[in-house]
Amino acid sequence: VLNQSQKRLAVLAQHINHHHSSSSSSSSSSSSSYSALRQTDTAALGLLSVAAAVGAGTLAFTSVQKAKIRNKLDNQSVPIGMDGSGSGAPRRNPLAKKKFLTYYMGDKSTKDIQTVYDAFRTSAHKFASRPYLGTRAGDGPYQWLSYNKVYELSTHFGSGLGELGLKPKSFIGIFGPNNKEWVIANRACQCYSIVSVALYDTLGDEACNYIINLTKLKVIICAKQHVESLLQQDSALEHIIQMENDTSDKDHYRKLNSNIHVWTFQEILHLGRQKVAPHVPPKPSDMATICFTSGTTGTPKGAMLSHQNLIADTIGGFNQGLLTDEHSVHISYLPLAHMFERIVQLNMLIVGGAVGFFR
Repeated sequence: VLNQSQKRLAVLAQHINHHHSSSSSSSSSSSSSYSALRQTDTAALGLLSVAAAVGAGTLAFTSVQKAKIRNKLDNQSVPIGMDGSGSGAPRRNPLAKKKFLTYYMGDKSTKDIQTVYDAFRTSAHKFASRPYLGTRAGDGPYQWLSYNKVYELSTHFGSGLGELGLKPKSFIGIFGPNNKEWVIANRACQCYSIVSVALYDTLGDEACNYIINLTKLKVIICAKQHVESLLQQDSALEHIIQMENDTSDKDHYRKLNSNIHVWTFQEILHLGRQKVAPHVPPKPSDMATICFTSGTTGTPKGAMLSHQNLIADTIGGFNQGLLTDEHSVHISYLPLAHMFERIVQLNMLIVGGAVGFFR
C-alpha cells in the first residue's frame, strides 16, 4: 500500500511541476491539469489513509499484546506511600510498585544493565561499528561516529578531566546546545563516576551563576558564546572547556580573568590521550546527574538523579511499549538539559540506535 501511495505522490509532484511551468497555457489546459491534480491528490491521500489504518491496527494489536496496562489511564502511575511532607504520595509505574524496574521484560539480557555506564560499555562492544552520533554541515550528509569511536573519545575526554583534578563523585557543568561534544562529555562522566550538572542554554547570567555557586563547580564545558560571561562571574570556576576548537580569543580570555584556564574540547582529548586512565564504574545508587528546572518559579531547583533512576525510567519505557532497535534513528532536538531528551538518547544507546543532531 505504501509503495502504491509513493507512486501516486510522484505523479502528483509531476503534475504540480507541470502546473507551475505552464502558467501561459490556455484556461482549458489549466483546468485539465487541475482536475488531474485533484484526482491524483485524492487517490494518494486515500492510499495513505489505508496505510495509516493498517499501521494503526498493527500497532494497536502489538500494544495490547505487550502492555495492556498502559491503556488504562488510572494505572499509568500508582502511589507508593506518603513522602512525609504532606504534599502527596510519590508515584511509580504500576509494573514496579515495590522496586525500580531493572530490566526489559522482553529481553532478560538487559538485567546486566544497572547503570548508564553498563549500557554504554555493553553497546560499545555489541554495536562497535554501527553509527552512533551524527553531525552535518548545513544540509549536507550526516557524518557518523561509531559506537566504538565514541567509547574511545569518552575515555580520552574523561582521562583528560582527571588530569584537571576531577575525581569520582565530582561535579562538572555542561552548558551548550545539543551536539556530539555534549554527549561525549556526558558519557565520559559516566565512565569515571563524575556527576554532570546540565545548564539550560537559555539560562540568564543570574540563574547560571546561581547554579555554578550552589554546586561549587570548578570545571564547566560550554559553547564559545558563553565563555566570556562565565569568565566575568563571581564563582569558584578554575577551568572552562570550550566545545568549539577555536583558540583565537585565548589572549582576550586571559585578560578578562587570569584565574580561570580556558581549554578547547580537543585539548582535553589530547591531554587524556597522553595518559589514559582506567574507568571507574559507578554503582546503581550513585548520583548520575543533577537536573535543574528552568527557574521560572524563582531560583532553579535541582533534582539529584541516580544511575538507577535513569535506567528504571528507560526500562519503564521499553516495558510500556516504546520499542526501538539498532536500525532506529533519533533526531536530537529537545535540549539535552531536559531529562526527556537524555532518556530518549539512553533508549537509543541501549538498543544500538543512532542519534543525529539537527544542526
